[in-house]
Amino acid sequence: NQYYKDIDGNLYSKDGKTLIQYAIGKKDTSFTVPDSVEIIKDYSFGGCSGLMSVVIGDSVTSIGSYAFYYCDSLADVYYTGSEEQWNNITIGWYNSPLTGATKHFNYDKED
Repeated sequence: NQYYKDIDGNLYSKDGKTLIQYAIGKKDTSFTVPDSVEIIKDYSFGGCSGLMSVVIGDSVTSIGSYAFYYCDSLADVYYTGSEEQWNNITIGWYNSPLTGATKHFNYDKED
């Protein structure tokens, strides 16, 4: 496909800079957003009620509305950047599971 690519069932833009849709029905409790991702689109994780933690790289600049809607088990967000960088991310409406989760800043994926 000239516009999209699939990595482990997840849908991304062809250049890998946009996470469009987390695999529907995926039962994993954690997910690491690839380092290439800059934008997490609207509704991308919506309804992933079993997702308990997510690792987000400091390359992410925008998280769309409803991106983590109904992710009621989301407890921990591991962010590779600083708290200041996190506060500069544009986060759309209706992401209370994301914004209410415990943030872990300066997370090292190698640990």
